[in-house]
Amino acid sequence: MRKVILLLLLVVLASGCRDGFTAVGAGHVVVTTNIKEGSLSFIDVGKGRVTATWKVQKPVTGTFILPDGDTIGMYGKDMDGVELYSLQTGRAAGSWPTGKGVVNALVSGNRIFLANQTTNAVHVLGADGKEARKITVGQSPLTMTEDASHLYVLDFHDKMVTVIDKKTYAALRTWRIPASSAGAVVTSRGEMWVGGHGAGDVLNEEVHVYRTATGELAKTVQASQMPVGFAADEKCVYVLSHGTGILTKFTADGYQAVQSEPIGSNPFTVQKYGEQLYVASYDSDEVYVLDAGTMKVTGTIQVGKGPFQLTERRGTR
Repeated sequence: MRKVILLLLLVVLASGCRDGFTAVGAGHVVVTTNIKEGSLSFIDVGKGRVTATWKVQKPVTGTFILPDGDTIGMYGKDMDGVELYSLQTGRAAGSWPTGKGVVNALVSGNRIFLANQTTNAVHVLGADGKEARKITVGQSPLTMTEDASHLYVLDFHDKMVTVIDKKTYAALRTWRIPASSAGAVVTSRGEMWVGGHGAGDVLNEEVHVYRTATGELAKTVQASQMPVGFAADEKCVYVLSHGTGILTKFTADGYQAVQSEPIGSNPFTVQKYGEQLYVASYDSDEVYVLDAGTMKVTGTIQVGKGPFQLTERRGTR
């Protein structure tokens, strides 16, 4: 009888381990999605170090934070849906049966936009996971960026941007972009900077700047190989080239490169949080923290294997 009780306790404990992770709490964190091992690392911004690691052991490629500030959503192209967890408790909070194909997510207000390469559409969901609209776009939607009124969806294979009204969900217009475009940011000047890996054996070393109101090409900016990571503020655009591991700071109004710094090993992603830049270094399993003004590294944080995507959760205390 004692052996049976012990066995039941072990089963319950094992089940609990599968359903929950270390509580993250309510503080300010940056989350890295580590795709080589299927894990999430939680960086406490104030402490400058990882305070929790979740071994998800699923093909997760990205995360997003719901409007409640506590629920984190995990997605991946080969996952059957979006998995939800509470950061406060580390416990499962449900799932959304989106089907396979989700490659990107963007939270805007109380809506979550999911780019799905199986349906070749953007699915608009409420915070409860209910679908409000399915918007058909081109083949293999990948990058999404926004301004106050519009969502911009870049198709990896169709060489096209689709402009979507965020209130009516109407697809307003499209314009052409280079093949295999990936990575973009909209500036306060009403311009969208677009990068990419390049097509075939030709590596891309250019960033194309478009006027969002018309789709007109405003400027072609020379960058380093494979500019795929972008961040921006009122004055500057930060371009991360993962082919050479170079982070370059450009003036937003004059398109001039003012500073370039080598950073990381095969970095994919840069995000600007406050006055700091966070760069995910894929091959060295690190996140670099830089001062956006000086472009100098202020910290290096060891995370899980293969950091690929970054998500910020502001403190909810």
